[in-house]
Amino acid sequence: MPENLMRRLKANNLDGDDFEQVFFHALICASKPIVLTATNVDGKDMDSIVLKFDDYQVISRQKHSLGPGKEKFMARGYPNYPRFDFMIGPMFIQVSVSEFVDHNRNSGEIQKAFKRPYKDIFGNIHKDRNQIECYLDEMYSGNHTAEITEGKFVVTRKDPKTGQVDNVPGFRIVYICGRDIQQKRHPKLAVELEDVAHVSFKDLKDVLFANIFT
Repeated sequence: MPENLMRRLKANNLDGDDFEQVFFHALICASKPIVLTATNVDGKDMDSIVLKFDDYQVISRQKHSLGPGKEKFMARGYPNYPRFDFMIGPMFIQVSVSEFVDHNRNSGEIQKAFKRPYKDIFGNIHKDRNQIECYLDEMYSGNHTAEITEGKFVVTRKDPKTGQVDNVPGFRIVYICGRDIQQKRHPKLAVELEDVAHVSFKDLKDVLFANIFT
């Protein structure tokens, strides 16, 4: 990691793009699996986030994912990839130096990833599909459905051969804060987005940046 970024990380003075780069560097250098403590957006404990991948690659422009056979890769979004910065299989990761409620607006709003039809940044309109479904269809084949129902993510796959519908195992959306700020309580938002996992900078640095902060 460049020394100037290390200094700014320690000084709690990175912008969003720089933190994304620092986080990426830390992920690829860390021993796997990486286990991160998580809460919901109201600060209540959730299951830990487990990050494990064999390799990494940037998603090609005009694509939604890395495609079949890359389920064990960490995907990094191309510049201006909508909403998410990294994906590992069915796990979608946002990173930001802002507090969650401030980041979850405009283009960063998680709810927009579930809206149909999905219009990508190139102007293509994906009829009857949303962003999550486009990614999962391309990655795993089959016909996926992704909804927010009473605050919960309901994500399923219909097998093209048998027609059987199953839940997508391991689907998660994770928000990782890259600045040491006090997490505010958001009880209303925690009901609307019950399944969003939040990783604070304090918990992140204990796992990925402990050597910098000792």
